[in-house]
Amino acid sequence: MMELINNRGMRDWMIFIKVAEVGNLSRAARELDISISAVSKSLSRLENSIEVTLLR
Repeated sequence: MMELINNRGMRDWMIFIKVAEVGNLSRAARELDISISAVSKSLSRLENSIEVTLLR
């Protein structure tokens, strides 16, 4: 599914939503079929773009 989303900002939001739904990075990564590192980088990019810490 994630390969179909070309817009990076939208992709970052979709990843954040999945992490929020499932409760942790590793499960979100598994369900999205991407690496934990990709999830982490996406969340960092999103947090930097909106200047808000989303997860602790």
